[in-house]
Amino acid sequence: LIQMLTNLVDNALKYTPRGGEVWVAAREIGSDSQRMLEIAVGDTGVGIPEDEQDKVFDRFYRGSNNTPSSTGTGLGLAIVRELMKRHGGRVTLRSKVGEGSVFALQFPLTEPEEG
Repeated sequence: LIQMLTNLVDNALKYTPRGGEVWVAAREIGSDSQRMLEIAVGDTGVGIPEDEQDKVFDRFYRGSNNTPSSTGTGLGLAIVRELMKRHGGRVTLRSKVGEGSVFALQFPLTEPEEG
C-alpha cells in the first residue's frame, strides 16, 4: 500500500504546478454484496490526454506531458496496477487536460471470519 500511494503522490506532485493542489481521500464504495475501500489521489495538475489514458499503466510509457528535464522511468503506474491485481483490486483513472487527474485504488472488503 505504501509503495502504491508513494508512486501516485509522487506523480501528482510532479505534474502539478506550483500553487496547485494534491489530495488523498478514502471512502467505502459499492453495494452490500461487493463493498470496496477506495483510496484516491487527486491533483489540479496538467491532466492526461484521453488518447493516452489507456497507456499510462504500460511499462516504460511516459506521456506527452513529460518534459526533457522530468525524471522517471515510466514504471510507477505499471507497478501500481500490478500490485492492485495481486490484492484482488483495481486502479482507475479520471483525468482532463488542464484540470488534473484522480487515480483511485479500489480494494475489495471482506467480513472477518468468525471463530
